[in-house]
Amino acid sequence: MLHSRQRDGGTRGRLGRLGLTALMAGVMVCASAGAGCGGGEVSKPAASGAPERFAPADPVPAGPEASDDAVRAEDSEPLAPRDKPATAAAEQVPSAPETTGSTNTTGTTGGSERDATSGGTTTSEGANADETGDTTGAAGGDETPAADAATVEPPLTKVLLLGDSLIATGFGVRLESLLDKTPGVVAYRKGKSASGLARPDFFDWMREAQHQIAAREPDVVIILMGGNDGQDLTSAGKSKRRVRWKSNAWNDAYAGRVDELLARTWAPGRTIIWLGLPKMGLGSLERKLALIRTIQQSRVKTRPGAVYMETTPHLLNSDGELKVYGIVRGKRKALRADDGIHFTMAGSDYLADAILEDVLRSFGYQPPKAAQKP
Repeated sequence: MLHSRQRDGGTRGRLGRLGLTALMAGVMVCASAGAGCGGGEVSKPAASGAPERFAPADPVPAGPEASDDAVRAEDSEPLAPRDKPATAAAEQVPSAPETTGSTNTTGTTGGSERDATSGGTTTSEGANADETGDTTGAAGGDETPAADAATVEPPLTKVLLLGDSLIATGFGVRLESLLDKTPGVVAYRKGKSASGLARPDFFDWMREAQHQIAAREPDVVIILMGGNDGQDLTSAGKSKRRVRWKSNAWNDAYAGRVDELLARTWAPGRTIIWLGLPKMGLGSLERKLALIRTIQQSRVKTRPGAVYMETTPHLLNSDGELKVYGIVRGKRKALRADDGIHFTMAGSDYLADAILEDVLRSFGYQPPKAAQKP
């Protein structure tokens, strides 16, 4: 009996070991397949919350919420053309802080040195792409339809203002602002009070103009200077050479400087608008300016693409006399200071408002058409 029980136990032991071996083999097969063997349930990821490698990205949010976010993102950014192009940010020309005093200093040869350049934020040149396309899609990971093709507005017309105190202060500030508010136009300004073409030893407009042109690459250049030029002509650097005011050589030498400034600012396809000096109420100064205007106008007319624009007609009344008052923003304001030379701030605004359409017409301005999707 003992022998029989030992034999049966040995048989059952071998069968048990075989069953255990089969069970372990089944577990290993399930583990290698990466799935549990309990009723077909897929094994769940670990409870640690770590993302699975190569997991698909979250689907694009659909519905009005996504569209509203896109609109808010666009609205939060200033849109061209109201601001300066982004390229100008890298080309920003360092200069002294802008001065906008109550009067201009054109017509004087002294005074403090005041300078002004354009400021403001910069944005990318051209219009933003239309990013408000339909982002809704069918559930289940269908690919989101592509947005409509981007629409691009025509490039901005870049205008650069150069000149003496009339550009550095009130008049230039106002004209730059008006141009910036014109759709499709962006303006820059570089002014230097008490400067001109007579004294490059004080301020060298030949070098500065070339520097500004290279930095801004304008389509239009507006120049207004000469109110301080009724004096001896000096040379740049340490040269002591002078051309005496009222000498026989002065007219030709000054004409040569106008020609040189035109040459340094001109380029094919670019328009140069030379604004004539406004008439002054001081007789001795006005006699100087009459000669300077004549020379400037004669030289500008020889340069293709350059326009000489009179400013004085906007400042005369029906009798041909200088206006003392004008309507500015609906109110009657004095246009000149008591000396008859300097403009009041109202006078600066009055003149800038008056010539804006002439300026736009001179470079063939056309309002940009509304961009349309193809």
